[in-house]
Amino acid sequence: MFAPCVELIRRRRHPTDEERAALTGQLLQEQQPARIEALVERGADVDCGALARAASDGDVDRTRALLALNADPNEGALHAACRAGSLECVRALRQHGAEARRPDAKGRLPADAAAAAWRKVRRRRRREGPSDDTDDAEERRYRDVLRTLPAKPLHAQRQVGRRCKGLTLKGTRCLITSCTRNPAAAPLRKGERFCAHHACQACDFPDDEVAPARPVRTELTADQTLELLSTLAGVERPSSQRQRPTTASPDIAELHSRRLNIEQRIVDATRQVRELQELGRVIAT
Repeated sequence: MFAPCVELIRRRRHPTDEERAALTGQLLQEQQPARIEALVERGADVDCGALARAASDGDVDRTRALLALNADPNEGALHAACRAGSLECVRALRQHGAEARRPDAKGRLPADAAAAAWRKVRRRRRREGPSDDTDDAEERRYRDVLRTLPAKPLHAQRQVGRRCKGLTLKGTRCLITSCTRNPAAAPLRKGERFCAHHACQACDFPDDEVAPARPVRTELTADQTLELLSTLAGVERPSSQRQRPTTASPDIAELHSRRLNIEQRIVDATRQVRELQELGRVIAT
């Protein structure tokens, strides 16, 4: 007597594949939110594309009913709502976690779908000629949808990788990065702070110190430069505040010879400094 009722209850709790497919087909065509909830409770698949169809139709009540039943909002529903120009559906999907920067299978964002639909409307208006208030309201809907979506970045972020902390001979930062094809960038790819050209500078900076962008240069005055060159040449520079001798001045020829000797030593010292600078450049490269 109770066998048909028991079989009906069993099928309602555990529907077969054929019954689930039939319920899912009914869910795609159903318009009433109450019936949609009943079909999902009986076993219809809520992620069968019904949310995208409701969003494309601009049906806000049906969209919210499916979202309340834990339908996935990232299965093309936001793209469909943007193409339809339904601002209320877009807001409902965004409130339930729809990602506005998630592309579809063709790599297009929801903003791209809304912009493409807006361009299609404008081309249709140009073909039809002068428009009425209805067409203006249609364009206004797409503009409102685009305002709710986040703007696309103008340029993609360029990843340059790890940059060398070394300094060139001109005192500027090295331009070699770990993303370049330069063989000298191999240490940077391994996680080091200096490239192969400036590996000798690694000892000049501790691990917790960053190489300065430009070295601190000290400008020497004329007196300091002359004193430095005199020290390198091994000649004691006479003091500028020496008192005038009370005795008679020495011979002019002897003073001239001393002056020539000092100038020659300064020239030799200058040449030695230049040779040391050239040697330093060769070692650095």
